[in-house]
Amino acid sequence: MPHVMIFDVSLPAVPLKSDVKSRELQVLVDGIVANTIEITDLSQATVGGLRAPVNSVATLELRDVDATGNMSDPSVHEFAVLDTIPPPAPGALGATIVGEEITDDPVPPGP
Repeated sequence: MPHVMIFDVSLPAVPLKSDVKSRELQVLVDGIVANTIEITDLSQATVGGLRAPVNSVATLELRDVDATGNMSDPSVHEFAVLDTIPPPAPGALGATIVGEEITDDPVPPGP
């Protein structure tokens, strides 16, 4: 089973005085288009649940599109997809006293 990381993308706000009608978010993984998402709700602040393999390079390209279909230059963000999430902590430890020993040694024996 492939090892992938799941990530969310935070979108910048659309300028108040603009003719933007939609947005296009393109996700490239190692230079290959993995997803193209059309965003028509301009109040949308995040796109979630995107995936990329561990040890790849993800490139995000966001373009604004006006009513006639003209696309802006992209806003680009590139990052290394690394697994930096540690595993969960092990379960609770316990100890049970199973006996006793009486000795003349003032220092308790170690393990």
